Amino acid sequence: MKILVTGGAGFIGSNFVRYVYQERPDWQITVLDKLTYAGNKANLDGLDKSRVKLVIGDICDESVVDPAVSDADAVVHFAAESHVDNSVHSISSRTVSPASSFASKTASA
Repeated sequence: MKILVTGGAGFIGSNFVRYVYQERPDWQITVLDKLTYAGNKANLDGLDKSRVKLVIGDICDESVVDPAVSDADAVVHFAAESHVDNSVHSISSRTVSPASSFASKTASA
């Protein structure tokens, strides 16, 4: 089984990755994380890189999401803007939210 975990370098996501890593030794795990204030590469330290692949990118970037989703059997979505202040101050000209953009990509996969 190949799974994609968005936000997998954050606190909750990385704990999920570690759980799956221990409980499902035959699974391949791809972590897609933007590595902002909430994500930290060090949260994945000690995991075998032949089983856990880190892709640094934004879930709003189709060129990153498309290949990651197409290579996965399942997607677990933890990526989020967890601080209300950050979500308000970082509003861009895009009218599509990260969650809805990601959802449309995974639904069509």
